[in-house]
Amino acid sequence: MISFLTAVLQKTWDTSCGAVFGLGGPKNQANLNRLQQKLVEFVNDPGTKIIPGVYTTQPHQLVTHFVNPTTRVHVMRSETGLLIGVRKLDATQVANVLERGTLGWW
Repeated sequence: MISFLTAVLQKTWDTSCGAVFGLGGPKNQANLNRLQQKLVEFVNDPGTKIIPGVYTTQPHQLVTHFVNPTTRVHVMRSETGLLIGVRKLDATQVANVLERGTLGWW
């Protein structure tokens, strides 16, 4: 359902997004494997909504948004299935993803 490039997992770890899933410690292969497992669990969780949409900083790039409206955790996947990024959204962004399939107001 989602695939990973090591460089994207590393960047996700570097931007403290691992902490979104309760992970911490050094960036090493073991922790990147833990992050990957947490991401797979998240996208398969029944509480996670799957929303087709677009990536607003890349106009016309089709993506899939995985968002949990309760925790506000958001994972974005490219059209080819690769992880793009992870973030915790504010309430407005959650509403935009659920209603429009985009993080922004457009």
